[in-house]
Amino acid sequence: MKIKTEKIMYIAFIIYFFINTCLNNQTLEIFSTFLLFILISLFNNYSFKWNKFFYFELTFIIFAALHSFLFSKLPNESIKMVITLCVKFVTQIIIYNFFVTSKNLEDILKKYVYPVTFSMLVLIFIYIRFFKNSLFRLSFSNVDLSIFGLKFSGVGTTFGYIAGVAFCIAWILFILKKKKTYLLSSIIFFTVVILSGTRKIILPCAVISFLVPIMNTKNYAKVLHIFKYIFVILCIGVLMFKIPLFYNVLGVRIERSINGLNSNYVVDNSEAIRNNLKNTAKIKFKEEPFLGNGLSTFKKLYGNGLYSHSNIWELLYSCGIIGYIIYYSKYVYIIVMLLKCINKTNKNEDLIILKSFLILNICMLILEYWQVTYYVSRLSILNILTIALISHQNSENKEIDTQ
Repeated sequence: MKIKTEKIMYIAFIIYFFINTCLNNQTLEIFSTFLLFILISLFNNYSFKWNKFFYFELTFIIFAALHSFLFSKLPNESIKMVITLCVKFVTQIIIYNFFVTSKNLEDILKKYVYPVTFSMLVLIFIYIRFFKNSLFRLSFSNVDLSIFGLKFSGVGTTFGYIAGVAFCIAWILFILKKKKTYLLSSIIFFTVVILSGTRKIILPCAVISFLVPIMNTKNYAKVLHIFKYIFVILCIGVLMFKIPLFYNVLGVRIERSINGLNSNYVVDNSEAIRNNLKNTAKIKFKEEPFLGNGLSTFKKLYGNGLYSHSNIWELLYSCGIIGYIIYYSKYVYIIVMLLKCINKTNKNEDLIILKSFLILNICMLILEYWQVTYYVSRLSILNILTIALISHQNSENKEIDTQ
């Protein structure tokens, strides 16, 4: 009975992830989340596991709620955002309990890789069917697309973020396990990264794809790996700038970024808007540096419906230095716990996974300067995967110590 429940639970997660990633249907989102909750409850005998990480999330929500009533310039808007954070918090607990039912570290990561593979394959099919001739990025922000009555939604940056993180995880598993299914998933994920036109996510993809094989090879093979890596990068670069589809979607955006290093180069309109939003958030933050102006008020008061395109400045503007420290304390906790876990782990494969996740978390933390992520549950999946890995490995390390 428990094995059947586990399989059904896994299918439910695939459905949940697809709905929450690709569709714009709140009813289906609530239903899929509730279904996953029921199945996890049955599998865990109606009990849910807790992690200390959630105390940091809960502290920020309590701070945000009090801040919305006492200091926000637009209390109603801030309260709506607090409700969104509460939904994200509950979803995180449900997803965490899905991952911690796994048998080992590979099983945890596999439970994420394959559902994402399904969703990304659907997105690639949609792109080939509806977007290919337009040479546009894979994004539904300006496209009204419905299939079988299901309305698709999502922006290229979100798709790129999800696919980029999944690529890093699938690549780690491929290097360690040499399974072709992981390599295939890696190719699918990187294809979506290119089609999404997301430049930022290339950083963690490049770092992980370079460092993981080095960590998994002997000293004499590391020099050869570096040359192989350089060759692959050159090949990808040639394809990016020679194939019209790839160039128009991502290549031209990379070209603009490189040209943007020249002070005399005029950036495109999109880049100029983002820079202007960040600068506005910086200026307004200085007016209320300690307590801020309130969650979700920037887009209403200064952004013409847009966020500041920087999680750093969005939070500093919204919650001030106090709220900023409370929010980012969870990342300090994750990094400290990862370092402790790495120090106690002896098995080589597990050690590589944990070190890779340390690098990946640091890379994604750097990227928060260029995107707003604090309220999006889909973009917090890396945090949940990381604490699930730490929790499982700590349990395994304790078992070894007691033997």
